[in-house]
This record gives sequence, structure tokens and C-alpha cells, in this order.
Amino acid sequence: MASLNVYVALAVLFIVASGTVMAREVDIIKANTCEDKSKMSLHCVNEVFTSVFKTGNVCDDCCHELVKLGDVCHQALVERTLNNPIYKKNDTSVILSKAAQVWNKCTDVSPSPSP
Repeated sequence: MASLNVYVALAVLFIVASGTVMAREVDIIKANTCEDKSKMSLHCVNEVFTSVFKTGNVCDDCCHELVKLGDVCHQALVERTLNNPIYKKNDTSVILSKAAQVWNKCTDVSPSPSP
């Protein structure tokens, strides 16, 4: 009977820990206000999305907005999109590589934000 209680306790711990990990992903996006519509225009959101998940280029103005949004938000939003069932069929390594290329291109054209 004691071993059954241990297994039940471990199962509960696993479920709680899994929820905590999922909550951290959401917290990164919320904590950094990544979805704040004032940080990036819809046009630029679409342009960056197309460049990462399809084919396209990001103009300099949208690069400025992306850099202002920040790398943490860029990565978190790409990863959340990859977790969406619609995009699960995409090759994750290709998408992450394209996301890094977009970020690197944008940091090359965009000046560093002032402190």
C-alpha cells in the first residue's frame, strides 16, 4: 500500500511540474508583453512571420520593430507558433534556423536600443 502512495505522489508531482513548465512559456510572453500591439505593427508581424514560416524578406522598418520587441519575445513567439498543431508538420530545425537568420539580419540593420 505504501508503494502505491509513492507512485500516486510521483504522478501528482509530474503533473504539477508539467503544468509549471507550460506556465513558464506563457509567462515569458506575458512578462515581456510580447503580444503588446504597440510594440510591432500588424504589417511587420506578418512580414516577420512570412519570413520565418514561409518565404520572404523583412524590410528595415520591420527589422527595427523586431529588434525593439526583443530576442526573447521573438524566440518565444516562434516556439509557441511551432507548438500550434497547424505548424507541427514544419521542420523545427529549419524554422529555428530561419528565425535566427531573420534576427541576425535585423540586428545588422537596426541600431542597438539606447539604455
